[in-house]
Amino acid sequence: MLLRWCAAGVRSGLLSLLVAILALGVHAGSTAGARPSLLTYTSTLYLYSLSYPATWKLDTHVNSAAVLGKAEAAISPAALRLMAPDGEAVITVLVKQGPTTTAAIKAEEAVLLREHATLVGKISFDTRTIRGLVFCSADATENVSNKGQVERVIFATSHGHFTYYFAGELMLKQKDSTVRGNELVSIFNSIRLTQ
Repeated sequence: MLLRWCAAGVRSGLLSLLVAILALGVHAGSTAGARPSLLTYTSTLYLYSLSYPATWKLDTHVNSAAVLGKAEAAISPAALRLMAPDGEAVITVLVKQGPTTTAAIKAEEAVLLREHATLVGKISFDTRTIRGLVFCSADATENVSNKGQVERVIFATSHGHFTYYFAGELMLKQKDSTVRGNELVSIFNSIRLTQ
């Protein structure tokens, strides 16, 4: 898992590496070779931006209740969603009007992670700093019926007039899991809140 020990007591190699990269603020993909071109999405309404690979699909008008679920809709009726071209990685952004407490953020993260999930082990909570802002993080691994396991992580923070939830999902043990994981880390590292 991104931030916790697996049930067997061994840390997942790929994802613990990604967390180390994220914790250090190092941009993924800094090794030799071609970097994918990046696009930047900026929300002038919710005052945030993030950069993502040009090959990813951006949907700025996701109906939270219809597509994501009740927990997501309770936070925000609409969401932004980024999806890798193979569907093996997704980032969903939910923005709630008004600031909130760390305890309330953690409670909402737990609800979000449990809503659709058959979790493997417990949810792990931590804090991470991205571009000088402290985020509450929560992560868990979920069994997905016929697809194997998905790693889910949420980075949330209350800033200015909003509370932000940046939720990432990564299909584990897939051909491009390492590439998609690096792309997720890069997107998380690019988050900017402008208020």
